[in-house]
Amino acid sequence: MSLRPDQIRAVQELAAAEPRLSQTKLAQRTGVSRASVQRILSTPDLRPQTSDSEADPDLVPPYRCRDCGHTVSYQPCKICQANRILDSTRTLRLADRPKRAA
Repeated sequence: MSLRPDQIRAVQELAAAEPRLSQTKLAQRTGVSRASVQRILSTPDLRPQTSDSEADPDLVPPYRCRDCGHTVSYQPCKICQANRILDSTRTLRLADRPKRAA
């Protein structure tokens, strides 16, 4: 479970205000586990984790490709590109086959 930004700030502020408090007392007063308090205090520049959508503003929600119907989150559809490449190699292989005598 991730800690919320307000929980991290609360632990950092309480530890700064009352440096003599034990990790157990900090945990009890802020409502987080003692291990979380230890991690927050041992990592002074700790920032709350952001979700993928917050981290990358260019990320678009998944949508349906108009050509193949797959759900994709990138443009152009990589599945369609791969299928086009496979189709072109199949066509080339068929063209290179020797013709059968009738």
